[in-house]
Amino acid sequence: MIKNILLPEKIGLYYLFSKRIVGIDIGKADISATVVRVAGSSVTIEQTIEIGLEASNGNDNTERTVATLKQIMTNVGKVQEVRTALPSSVVVFKELKLPFITHEKIKLIINFEVEPLLPFSLQDAVVDFIITKQNVEEQSSQVLVAAVQKQHIIKHLELLALAGITPDLVTVDLFSLYALYHAIPEYEQSQATIALIDLGLSATRIIYIDNGQLRLIRTLSKGMIHLAKAVGDALGITVGQAMDHIMRFGISTTDWPEYGQSMTASCTAFWEDIRFTLTSFTLQGKPEHAIKKLLLLGPGAQLKGLCPFVSELMTIPCEIFETQKINNIPHVHTKNNQVVPQSCIMSTAIALPLPLTELFNLRKGELAASNRALLYAQSITAIVLVLLLLGTLFTYSYIQTSRLEQEIVSSEEQAVEALRDKFKNVIPEETTELAEALEKAQAELAREEKTWFAFSSQSPDLFLKYLYELTSHIDKEALELVKRPRKRFLCIDYS
Repeated sequence: MIKNILLPEKIGLYYLFSKRIVGIDIGKADISATVVRVAGSSVTIEQTIEIGLEASNGNDNTERTVATLKQIMTNVGKVQEVRTALPSSVVVFKELKLPFITHEKIKLIINFEVEPLLPFSLQDAVVDFIITKQNVEEQSSQVLVAAVQKQHIIKHLELLALAGITPDLVTVDLFSLYALYHAIPEYEQSQATIALIDLGLSATRIIYIDNGQLRLIRTLSKGMIHLAKAVGDALGITVGQAMDHIMRFGISTTDWPEYGQSMTASCTAFWEDIRFTLTSFTLQGKPEHAIKKLLLLGPGAQLKGLCPFVSELMTIPCEIFETQKINNIPHVHTKNNQVVPQSCIMSTAIALPLPLTELFNLRKGELAASNRALLYAQSITAIVLVLLLLGTLFTYSYIQTSRLEQEIVSSEEQAVEALRDKFKNVIPEETTELAEALEKAQAELAREEKTWFAFSSQSPDLFLKYLYELTSHIDKEALELVKRPRKRFLCIDYS
């Protein structure tokens, strides 16, 4: 608590104190979570969890979602920060070019720039952005703005609140995925135009990346469950049975010809819908920026034979997003060198503090996380510090005063001792008070001054008078002070 009150949590992406962060990706059919530990500039991916949502007869899956969220929070243990993401399907994206390169300046004008482009009132929305490209020479930036109606954020927060979760950061799923892609050195250096396709259980999320820059985003409400339903209907089996068979055999040849036929037909129809989206992406860009590669990830990317099938059908090279490359991100590594599963890539992207999205947060303004407890603690701490400071000053003053008093007493004793040495017959041994000793010393000094003043140069006449009186009373002859006449002798030599 003290470290959060007295010191900032981090400086840039450097965390002054270690903390555990959990990123949660909530889907219609499953929920995944990833726990990372940050300390300084180092990030360790500690734990990944995926839990499927139990089937419900009703359309509302709130109860099972809440129960699964509670289970996940129990499994991850104590964390200091919770990060979640809104699905891109409820977000309006707009690309802008602005004459600034600093995040602070762009933040000041972004609402005014994007307001005319929104299909709803800006007052009813939350707006934030990421910088996808900068031109230092032109002093300009291209940004991708995300605008979300507040009702979607409120609904998301209410769902989490039912599970006892208060997220500190709410982002957009595909923004986090792009930030993860951009942070991997091998992918960041690629200049090819690619489509990043997340094959989820209930939805397919697609990102169009041109020369490393995020340009377009689309979410299709079809996923692996839709594919399993189509296969199940064709074969007269349940969705669960069809899903189990799909995950075991994929599109590879089996001893069940009917399955191969239905699987091929269903996959072809499924990927034709994706082809339509990719074609629309290409038409919105330039012809020379046609998609050169498909990068698949998510639970559906694990299907056997999927990449060769897609490459042949779409006539575009297809690869699987290699999750082990996450360890190539500077200062990021996994605990015990474990590999992040495909089903937890999105939650990992949400949990990781990455430069591209670290300042992005849809939970702000009136929807910002309450800091009342922290504010209360800070106020109490400030009062305690003030009292401590005053107490320290009082103690210091008391100690200094005591020392001064001791020094005064010692000095007085030394002064009395010095006066006693000078006036031994005047100041007795029992005198201990400096004032009394000074009074007696001054009296003796005044007496001596009075005696010697008579002989000082200041009264020469008085001095001569005393000398005259002395000469009148002394015995001059006895003291041989009277001049005697000299006797003279005559010596005669009669020889």
